[in-house]
Amino acid sequence: MVCICICSVVTAQVVVYDVTSASGDEATFSATTTGSGVTALDLTRGAGLTASSGVGSFNSKAFTTATSIDTADYLSFGIQSSTSPVSLGSVSLTLRRSGTGPDSFSLFSDKDNFVTSIGNLSLPDDAEHAFTVNVNNSTFANISDVEFRLFGYNAGSSVGTGRVGALSLSAVPEPEEYAFFMSMCLVVWVVQRRYRKHS
Repeated sequence: MVCICICSVVTAQVVVYDVTSASGDEATFSATTTGSGVTALDLTRGAGLTASSGVGSFNSKAFTTATSIDTADYLSFGIQSSTSPVSLGSVSLTLRRSGTGPDSFSLFSDKDNFVTSIGNLSLPDDAEHAFTVNVNNSTFANISDVEFRLFGYNAGSSVGTGRVGALSLSAVPEPEEYAFFMSMCLVVWVVQRRYRKHS
């Protein structure tokens, strides 16, 4: 019971981009769900990419064929503002490429001006793959805004596509929230024990 309560807090999503109904070639896509007091950045493309149709995704083409990133070939998303500080725990997403699309992606943030990669993701084939990038560290603790950029590269050709499916940012609870939920779970556990003892 205690573990279940904690997990429900740890995985709290603060921004969700549900592209299920998207056509793929939208210029931008707004977050479909946000946490209380959170305003999300739209999901957009860097100047090096062009939109491409692909139902149930945010799809792009014109990724670089080089083995390293092109600073214009990225997808941007994140938190524009939050009325109270947010501590991020993870970025979760699904990616898929065409046969000649980019097989490598790297995630960066504006917290160091997009200098250091937070996570490197590989697509070995054209199937959909799910990833979770851990960002539970001091860089993303108690923040009110952040921009993430996901760079795609090493495409087989410039007409190859790379698409994002599910995309979300999750927060970790503050210490006082841990204490509250731990105490609530303990109360539930005690009540259950007493009930079972007398039944």
